[in-house]
Amino acid sequence: MKPELYEGGWVGKLPTDELKRLVLSRAKGFVRLSTVLGPAVGEDAALIDLGSCVLAVHSDPITEASYRAGALAIDVASNDVATRGARPAWALLDVMMPAGSRLSSLAAIMEDASNEARRLGIEIVGGHTEAAPNLRTPIVVATVMGCACRGCALRTGGAKTGDVVVQVGPAALEATVIVATDFREQALAKGVSPEDLDAAVSLFGRLSVVNYALALAERGLVTGMHDVTEGGLIGALYELSAASGKEVTVERSRVKALDITRRVLGALSLDLLKSMGSGSLIATVPPQRLEELEALLRKLGVEYSVIGRVGEASERPMVRVIGLAGEEAYYSAPEDEIARLWKGRSAWSPS
Repeated sequence: MKPELYEGGWVGKLPTDELKRLVLSRAKGFVRLSTVLGPAVGEDAALIDLGSCVLAVHSDPITEASYRAGALAIDVASNDVATRGARPAWALLDVMMPAGSRLSSLAAIMEDASNEARRLGIEIVGGHTEAAPNLRTPIVVATVMGCACRGCALRTGGAKTGDVVVQVGPAALEATVIVATDFREQALAKGVSPEDLDAAVSLFGRLSVVNYALALAERGLVTGMHDVTEGGLIGALYELSAASGKEVTVERSRVKALDITRRVLGALSLDLLKSMGSGSLIATVPPQRLEELEALLRKLGVEYSVIGRVGEASERPMVRVIGLAGEEAYYSAPEDEIARLWKGRSAWSPS
């Protein structure tokens, strides 16, 4: 990668133009006939036709959180498989520890990952473990696989003009947990109460979307789904726009978030629409199926909100966010607010 890309201090996912230029252009070499869907902006899980089923495969690293990184790795990767309409079944886990790490730290990560995988019905079938030089914190990479029936697999790019955009699960749960754990002292210094931070930590158990993503897919209620991760809701909506070739318009006031998220992120002046959001997904729904989808989500006890619509075809991905102060237009994915916190951490000290 070109060093000049990082002179401005970018942290997190590559900007889309650089991803296309430096990564995707080089990834598309030999292609097998069984590959239904390969690498593309906004399409987080590959689809491979195995004959009897379509295999969904996704890999993700945990680099911007340290609290319960093993379980988080399983959750983040399995969410991407489930939003394809495939039940996560197998995982590979790569764990890179800083040189000199205690063996007990490795054991804790593996125990955490194993417990979460067992809870979701996922078998860890392999991976890699090492102590690596020049690391300051562990990096955990999970690759999760699962099968969908042929003709059942979903794509982010399946969104159609006129579809309703539904947010399923509260926004920025993952960011709330990260602030309450990795940035606890900074949050306390900004006036967040210890009680709020302790309550925020408990949200970790809500970061998987597997069960309700599969429920929506199995009933054929959606044209596409995309889990919310780095870049928050706006990042996910931008990827939806890029994958579908359609403009997307949403209303900021309709975005659902827990009060504790608003308090914790607000104290640090973080935009919850641009903050890591595992525990939430966006679904595109034909208007005539909306009532059925809402009834199912109420039955499942999942918070949701109709936040916008899929617009007309567009040569350039674009997300419009309508708020009290006017309209914001995004032509690229935003830098995640948690990534921005990590970038500024070395310059921060309690006052």
